[in-house]
Amino acid sequence: MDDNNQTSGQPKPEPEPEECVKEQKITDHFKIMIDKARKAQKLVLIKRADDLLRWGAQEEYDFSKIFGVKGNKEVNIRKYGHNTGRRMNARFLMMDGVRRLMIIANDLTMSSFINYTGCNEFAAFVSPSKDMPYIINIGAKFEYRDGKKNPVTGKDSHVATLCHEMSHIQWYYGDNKKGGMWSQDYTTTDKYSTCKEDEVSYDEHIRIATKLISKQKDQIFENAYNIERYFEIRLIESEIDSIDDEILSNSVKKKIAELEKALLH
Repeated sequence: MDDNNQTSGQPKPEPEPEECVKEQKITDHFKIMIDKARKAQKLVLIKRADDLLRWGAQEEYDFSKIFGVKGNKEVNIRKYGHNTGRRMNARFLMMDGVRRLMIIANDLTMSSFINYTGCNEFAAFVSPSKDMPYIINIGAKFEYRDGKKNPVTGKDSHVATLCHEMSHIQWYYGDNKKGGMWSQDYTTTDKYSTCKEDEVSYDEHIRIATKLISKQKDQIFENAYNIERYFEIRLIESEIDSIDDEILSNSVKKKIAELEKALLH
């Protein structure tokens, strides 16, 4: 050991930039951005709930195009990269996933979102093992990535990012009907990130998600980068802006009840 208690031969880790460890003030700009993202997410979740409940030829086609498998395929339910021994129809697995995301989204408030937009190291992150109240940390890449402004809905959007992060939240220990989808961020087709040192680039995550689809692996439904693609739906901006928050929240509650009823059959 040397005088500064650093192990000989080990490089000293770079300290985190202050803007990445100290939350910033909630500005009007941040509030407007998050309010719109929250409303848009609820609208997208309602759309996907309707698709899974209706389940016509178009809905099944869209599902299979995104996930690479048909909705009636039996898939292994995976946790921590391993099969749990339980299997579920892919359509119903995502129906349960949408239900979970709806419950989480409807419970969040502006105070659930922490402003780290001065930090350019991430888009958003959650602490998956924590129970309510959930906290979503928002970084600079939520709004901009590689110099381009991200859309509210569609590919690489605010909504896709929120769904990605909420999917990471684990099931409740006492009641596994609550919580998120317990997803991971896969860095290869068989391995997911467990620490910062394991991480790969954003582009590599996207490539792995596409590879999982081509191989039709069960990890598709455990990988947040695959799950978020189901929520890359483009909405008209005026549709988001015009809807009332309370009406929207009540619509989400009704849709949750419809999903729960369908999952019992």
